[in-house]
Amino acid sequence: MKRKKLVHKVEKIVHEEVSRDFGEYYGDNFSLGPILVKTDYQPFREPHPEQSEYVAVSVVYEGDLSDAPLGWRTGVSLRVQDRLYEEGMKVYAFIDYVTKSKWQSGEWQPPRSWGEW
Repeated sequence: MKRKKLVHKVEKIVHEEVSRDFGEYYGDNFSLGPILVKTDYQPFREPHPEQSEYVAVSVVYEGDLSDAPLGWRTGVSLRVQDRLYEEGMKVYAFIDYVTKSKWQSGEWQPPRSWGEW
């Protein structure tokens, strides 16, 4: 799959799933910023037979998620994986979340295992 198309599809799916999840809990107190997708990510593990490539995704948001339901990150990740699979994409997305203020200030750094951005 061409990189541009892959990035667009991953961004769209992640945006829909994160917005749906947090829109229900936080309404106007939560807004989604850019979704950054790194396509040349290589995790330190063997690829799963159902996935041929991995992507790293950083979701920039504004709001306070400190009282979010337990396991919300896992729930969103699982729904994203289901949607990628349903659309015939053999991709696994590792998702990280960062506040807009940390992202804009440069304070946030992607996890070391993600390599250079």
